Amino acid sequence: MSKIIVKSKPERGFRRAGFHFTREGVELDTTKLKKGQLEEIEAEPNLVVIPTDEKDDSVLLGSDKFPALVKIGDAEVQLGELVASAFTRSGTETNKAWNALSAKKRDGFIQAEIDARTAALGEDKK
Repeated sequence: MSKIIVKSKPERGFRRAGFHFTREGVELDTTKLKKGQLEEIEAEPNLVVIPTDEKDDSVLLGSDKFPALVKIGDAEVQLGELVASAFTRSGTETNKAWNALSAKKRDGFIQAEIDARTAALGEDKK
C-alpha cells in the first residue's frame, strides 16, 4: 500500500500527523511519510483510512422519488449534486455503503439536504 485516502469523520475536518483531513478525503503517498505518521493516522478514531486499491469508484445511487432537477428557491439543482452532498453529510464512508442503504434511507438523506439548503436560503434573506 503506497497510496491511501484519508477522510475525516468530523464535518469540519481533522488534523493529525501534520496534515488536515477533510470529509472528501486527502490522498497520501505513504512512502513519503515520516516514521510514525502512518501509524498515528491509522490509530486515530476520527479518521478513515482507505487504501487506494480499495477506493470505491462505483456510482452513487440516486432516487426515484425526486426529479432530475429540484427547485430550491429560485434555482434548479441537479439531483446528482444533491445526492453527492447528502452522501457527504450522511457520514457514509464509501459509495458501496451508500448504495447498500435502503432507498427510503437514501431519500431521507437527500430530503435533509434539500431542507438544509432551503433553510439556508431563508437565513440569507433575514
